[in-house]
Amino acid sequence: MRQSAIIAIALATSTAVPSLAQQEAGKKVWSLKDCVSYAIENNLDIKRMEQSCQSSDVQVDNAKSQYLPSVSAFASQGFDFGRGLTANNTYANRNTKNTSMGVSVQMTLFEYGRAAQKRAAQLDLNAALADLENAKDDIGIAVARAYLQVLYSKDMVEVNKKQLELSELQLQQRELQVNQGRAAESDVYQAKSRVASDKMSLVKAQNDYEMAILDLTQQLELPSPEDFEVEEPSVDVVKLNPTSPEQIYAEALLTRDDIKAAQYREQSAQESIEAAKGGHIPTLSLSGGVNTSAVSVSGMENSSYGDQFKDHLDKQVSVSLSIPIFSRFSTSNRVKSAKISRATYAIAIDQAKKTLYKEIQQAYYNATYAQSQFEASVSAQEAAKESLDMQTKKFSAGRITQTEYNEALNSWTKAEADMVQAKYSFAFAVKILDFYRGAEMQ
Repeated sequence: MRQSAIIAIALATSTAVPSLAQQEAGKKVWSLKDCVSYAIENNLDIKRMEQSCQSSDVQVDNAKSQYLPSVSAFASQGFDFGRGLTANNTYANRNTKNTSMGVSVQMTLFEYGRAAQKRAAQLDLNAALADLENAKDDIGIAVARAYLQVLYSKDMVEVNKKQLELSELQLQQRELQVNQGRAAESDVYQAKSRVASDKMSLVKAQNDYEMAILDLTQQLELPSPEDFEVEEPSVDVVKLNPTSPEQIYAEALLTRDDIKAAQYREQSAQESIEAAKGGHIPTLSLSGGVNTSAVSVSGMENSSYGDQFKDHLDKQVSVSLSIPIFSRFSTSNRVKSAKISRATYAIAIDQAKKTLYKEIQQAYYNATYAQSQFEASVSAQEAAKESLDMQTKKFSAGRITQTEYNEALNSWTKAEADMVQAKYSFAFAVKILDFYRGAEMQ
């Protein structure tokens, strides 16, 4: 882009100052930053994705917990009633109580795919978080576009008001000239027609402004557009540094969350391959337990429960090695499936990069065109204003017709509208380029 200084909209609306009337009325005036923050906070898709991130976080905790041992305890109490065989080989009525309890521990000492599963879960969480940030960026762009449309529509209302004021002023002059015998009465009717047409244009501009407000408030999930006001940006002189789509693309690759998400998923798929290979590797486990029991028989002398628990105490420790021999090709198929998934995600990365480069190219040339269009519109507006001032003087002196004056007024109105539109188109194009370079939409 050219080094020449141009007038662009600096959308640092957080520094804009609300009007005194708005402050006195206590009315909230929304900056672009306010709108973006509120939209992100209240968007239902964002809330849904936040829940998805929490679910992925639980999966990470679950993968980490696989390194911990599993501990369980048991206790049982049994009763035996009725006749039973005694030591004298006779039967007698006896009641027997059996009590047992114990604790067991099991822990996996080595499992090949366990570490890969934990890394894959963390990468899936990173991808979900990147998706969330990318969704927030998309909302920011949409809100910024709607915000600028509000500013454009509001400026167009002012343009049409000025046009109507000029038409009404010229009508008054024509009526005075007719009374003085300096103009034909048909000129008055022509001037009245012009005033009526400009009133219709003003009504349309006001309706466009209200619809722009409605669109913005709907994107913010506000219940009503009533009393909604936006801050007007300041106009600063800035310089655009020379750059290229390739340079912006290189910067975007380091910051774009959609690229990060695709990369995280490809890395997660690689870890899933390693986890699937674990089905071919033996697993080593350690287990142990402690249990004891006590028996009480009616009609007989029984030891105390404490002595029995101590005497019957049993301890076990074992190490087991599970060696996979043949799993009906399920492990091999899981490895193949994981490799296919990785190849698919690798393609997704390439596709995301190509899409990003195309978007940056379009944004770059849109910004270049918008800059040239804005500079040309400023020159056209200045020329149209000078022409209108000159024709106004001639019209007041009765040296030109109503038709000739209307042509000058139409030219000025179109030039003014074109400049306003070019101004905001250029502002949005600059914001989009800054966004691709990692700047926040505010």
